[in-house]
Amino acid sequence: MSSHTYNAKDVEPVVVQMNREIRALLTERTAINRRIDTIRKALVGLATLMGDEILKETIQYCSRKSRRGKNGITGACRVVLMNSENPLPAKEVYQQVCLKEPALLADYTTPMTPLYAVLGRLVKRGEVRIVTDASGRRAWQWIHAPSVRLDHGELETPNYV
Repeated sequence: MSSHTYNAKDVEPVVVQMNREIRALLTERTAINRRIDTIRKALVGLATLMGDEILKETIQYCSRKSRRGKNGITGACRVVLMNSENPLPAKEVYQQVCLKEPALLADYTTPMTPLYAVLGRLVKRGEVRIVTDASGRRAWQWIHAPSVRLDHGELETPNYV
């Protein structure tokens, strides 16, 4: 066994190099996440223009995986809302997500918490809107591209990208 002890001067160059590398990796990760978000928004815009079918095949690649290794609460919520003809209350979104992906929310002690967080993010991204259902409760609805009337009478679909 080696009885060599290390002092701070021995380790300092390694720590400096590791700090440089981690900063570079974090910067690279930020750039990658921005690019992923841009592509995600482009796909949503294309789905708005071309129909929701375009997203159904790519939804697994669009949803982020959480640090807990869960696979796509956001993607599952998108699919549920895209496939619904009517706005859905959060409880119904939850039930349908559980039917399609039973393990997705199983580890959460309060599974409605991440579900509400995802629904809120989808609203902020302009993919979903909150409406009031017949009973006066909040419900979430997939947004189809609204048409905007131009001055000369043509209809234009806004670009969400």
